[in-house]
Amino acid sequence: MNKSILLSIPRIPIQASYYEQDNKVYLYLLPSAREDLRKFLDKKGPTDPVALDTLVDRRADSCLVWVPGSDKPMAISPPGSKGLRKSGAFLAFVPEQPANEIRMIEDGYSLFLTNNAWQKIRESFLSGTDALIHEGKEDSVSISIEWPK
Repeated sequence: MNKSILLSIPRIPIQASYYEQDNKVYLYLLPSAREDLRKFLDKKGPTDPVALDTLVDRRADSCLVWVPGSDKPMAISPPGSKGLRKSGAFLAFVPEQPANEIRMIEDGYSLFLTNNAWQKIRESFLSGTDALIHEGKEDSVSISIEWPK
């Protein structure tokens, strides 16, 4: 694990799950996660990168796996699965980028974000409200944040 990029990003285990499909991330956060997430973000600067250690999403049909030293992401899926909805062990947020981009890294995803997109995501995390971040064309990066009622 000493080569994991996650070691350089502050992270928090959280009651949340997500999947990625077609350059879109669907994040689902339980209301019980809000207070822990708020306390965590209160200790971080407004443009600090952070990562959420997440649960495998029940809506996914595959899950990323990583072996230290591996040079490319891998996923496992049950027999007969198409592997289109990929879940992972973490979701990292890296602001201060010129454009929004989603990248598979190790056994999770990193969201490289503009400061505008990151601000909207932080507000959703702090307020416990749903959000949709979509800037650009139909096939561009999209991030959906859902807090069940």
